[in-house]
Amino acid sequence: MFGCALGSTNLAVISVTLGRREQFGMRIRFSVGQKWHNNDAIFGPFFGEVIEIYDRGRRGIVVITDDQGNVLDTFSGSAAAFQSSGEWQLIEE
Repeated sequence: MFGCALGSTNLAVISVTLGRREQFGMRIRFSVGQKWHNNDAIFGPFFGEVIEIYDRGRRGIVVITDDQGNVLDTFSGSAAAFQSSGEWQLIEE
């Protein structure tokens, strides 16, 4: 009986852990052409556009521009890291 109770507890812990992983990054996916926005308090607005994806959208390359369309930088990495790197918000179309 103790083994069954322990097994149920372990399954619950695994379920909660998987739910947290999904909440904190696994659901965030890139897609080619996806647009992002970041409004910096000092430097103003920045825009990002996904140009390549890998690992089924979990990782990708984002070109970062200013409000005039000038390319400032590129980001290469996970979608979750990108979103949290500068409080980027997905632009819903």
